[in-house]
Amino acid sequence: AGLHITNRSIGAVYSGAIEDWVAMKGIEIEDGCISLWKVVRENGRDFHTGEINYLAEGEIVAPDWDPSYSGECGSALHLADSPEAAMSFINLGDRAKARLLRVRVQIIDCVVAGGQPLCPSKLRARACRIIEEVAHHYQSREGY
Repeated sequence: AGLHITNRSIGAVYSGAIEDWVAMKGIEIEDGCISLWKVVRENGRDFHTGEINYLAEGEIVAPDWDPSYSGECGSALHLADSPEAAMSFINLGDRAKARLLRVRVQIIDCVVAGGQPLCPSKLRARACRIIEEVAHHYQSREGY
């Protein structure tokens, strides 16, 4: 597993509301959508199952979407709040051939964990659309 960015030592508490999560992260909502990040294999498929093709045309939909699922992982697409966080979810050895994607997701299709989640930098989503592929070294914020 990769080195996940966590907040256990910081002590931040999340409400579990997507609107609060977005505000805490400083992510802009535009036309009901937000931009997030995903790292995929060289062939465009997810690292976890290898079955979801993020380079497919149109909307990428989670085959196992369950909005009522209460776990932090599973039953959704997993997207990160920054390029750095997205890269943290894969093994160091996989990073050289990984592809970094900026994605657009409807805020109503997002679920976040409340309390002190293990991985507060990610959320669960029903679906997303690819905006663009960016270089691995891209950083969303200076000094992140």
